[in-house]
Order: sequence, then C-alpha cells, then structure tokens
Amino acid sequence: MTPKIPQAPSDRREFLSQVVHTLRGGKNSTILGGLRFGKTFLAKEIQKRLSGEFLTLFLDLDHIALTPENFSLELIAKAIAQGRGAKKADIRLQDTTYLLSLEKEMGKDAFSHLSSVQNELQKIKPDQRLLVQSAFSFCVALASYLKKKAIVIADNAEHFLELNNFSRIDDVFSLLTSQKMTFLFASSAILEMKKLGSVEHFLIPALGEGEVETLVKRLAPRAEKKDCQEIMRLSRGHPHVARILAAKLSQGIAPSRAFAEEILSRDGALFRYGEDAFAYYYSRARGQTLIKLLLRTVAQEELRLSDLARKIYRSAPVTKSLLERLITVDAIEKRGKVFMVCDPLLGIWLKSVSEGKDVDDISEIDERTAQEVARGS
Repeated sequence: MTPKIPQAPSDRREFLSQVVHTLRGGKNSTILGGLRFGKTFLAKEIQKRLSGEFLTLFLDLDHIALTPENFSLELIAKAIAQGRGAKKADIRLQDTTYLLSLEKEMGKDAFSHLSSVQNELQKIKPDQRLLVQSAFSFCVALASYLKKKAIVIADNAEHFLELNNFSRIDDVFSLLTSQKMTFLFASSAILEMKKLGSVEHFLIPALGEGEVETLVKRLAPRAEKKDCQEIMRLSRGHPHVARILAAKLSQGIAPSRAFAEEILSRDGALFRYGEDAFAYYYSRARGQTLIKLLLRTVAQEELRLSDLARKIYRSAPVTKSLLERLITVDAIEKRGKVFMVCDPLLGIWLKSVSEGKDVDDISEIDERTAQEVARGS
C-alpha cells in the first residue's frame, strides 16, 4: 500500500517572510511552482499570518464556480464568513435573500455593492463584468467596515483566465489588480503568471540536498547518506516525490525500487500524480468551466433541466447540450425527469469538496448515502 504522505514541505520560513512582507506593503504577488510543489500549503500559511490584521480571503479556484454569476456570490459569501470568523461553511450565505438581511453586519457601502449584484442577477443578460467588480468592491467595503484592508489569496489562480470567456471581461487580471485590495496568486502556470505586470513574483525553488536530507531523516530516521543522495537524484528536489520515496524508505523499500513501483503501478502515488497532471493540463487547454460547474451542481441535488439551467444561469438549450456531453461519457444519467451523477462515490466527493469538507467532516455522510455507495446504486 502507498503510505500516507505528510503534506508540509521543508522549512520555508524565509520564503514565507518575504512574501508576507510584500503583501503587507500592498504589492500584488505570486507564488509559482510546479504541481505538488507545496503552493497550497504555503498559501494557507500566509493566510494564517495575515488573517488577524487583514480580511484575508482564501479562494481555491479548483473548487469555485468560475462563471461571473456564481463566482460573485461565492466571493461575497466567503467574505462574510471570514468577517464573522466562521470555522465552517454556511450554506445560507449562497442565498441572496439571506445575504440582504445581513446589512448590519456589513455596513451601507458593502450592502450597496451586494444590492448591485442582486439587481444584475435578476436580469436576463446581466453585466458580467459589473458582477465581478461589484463582488470585489463588496469585499473592500466590508474590510473597511471591519477597519481592515482586504487581501485575496487565490490558489490555482490560472483558472481566473476562464473568466475571459465571458461578456466584457477580456483581461481578467487587469480587472482584478485594478481593485483597491491586494492579491496573492498561487499557480503552476508559471509562464502565464509571469506575464502579469506590476506584480512581485516568487518562484518556489526545488529542494536542495540539505533540505532533502532533512526531509528523509524526519520520515526515515535510519536512512543512510547514500539513500538521501539517491532520493535527491530521483526526485530532482521535487518535494512531493521526495516525500513519497522517503516514506517508502521508512518501510524498508530502496528508493530506486520504490520509484519504479510508484510510477508504474496504477495504485502508485506517482502514477496518480501523472494522471492528475494530465487532467490538469488537458482541462486548461480545453476549458471546461461550465462542464465542471454543471457536474458539481448535479452532485448537490437531483434536479430537472429547467432547475439546473437556473442554477448555472444559462438557457435550457445550452444546459441540455452540456448534460448530453456528460451523459455521453457516463458522468451523468437521467432518471425519470431528474439528472444525477452516475458514480455515487464521485457524487459524494464532489459534494464534499464544494462544501469545503475535509477528513474531519467524514462523519457527516449519512447512513443512507453510505448504503447507496455500498450498493453502487
């Protein structure tokens, strides 16, 4: 079996301090590195350091609907939740009627921007650029009401580019950086991110020999010098690969053999890494924003075509076309008049991810759902 791999990278305190200092100075920044290089860990550490003095919003764009309508609501919901200091997601914050009842928690300026979003969402053809602008203006106004400044930390920030596909949004990063707030973009799209102007770029370096040796000794205390050198050679300083090989070494498996097993076996962590990497680059090249949004929406609730169309703010014909594509690849099926995810386990995963659950929340899966998974129904 593949061992559970610790997530934290080697000590990056100096790196973190440089980024935090730049953000405190109001400079938009990036942290850039390859897949599984520790960007998310570093971004969350930065959020922890800044959350006391700033309204700090962490956005994982892998798990946020990137259509202007849905994104604006999710951003506002996250801002209010962060302003409250909430530990768990509150599904009510996705309801504009409930949001409008919270005027005393946000102040007049923020409420005005929220009202603008609400008004646009009522239109047949909302101004999608205005929706995004109003949502970020809401965050700035809410921070001001709380006597703070706003910082947005966007993980997988390259997905912001998908907003360029929508009406009047032709340069999303110019739209974002024109806001009166500070951004940190974490991304594996290094070349694309480096094109951003007036942004301080921080490239996460590969681990050095000393860092690899420290990591290996922590996971496999009896490791010899030659083992550390071999892991350095095989991983080329990639933190994820080095952790996998070090964990295998702690089980008595030599690095070279572990590397071969993990990359060639379908159950291997490196094989899965390859699959994930392929899917990542494929989705970036093809652009699957609406497909991802629709699949996530269906996982939340079994709905009719007309209800799904309203949920994703698209016409019934467009929604039907998307559903047909998902049905063709066995991702979704129609039972009676409603649509549902074929694989019940996938449905649970999609629902859990969209609600921000983690391992500690697994007990929230009800018994009926667990039985459905067991039956494969």
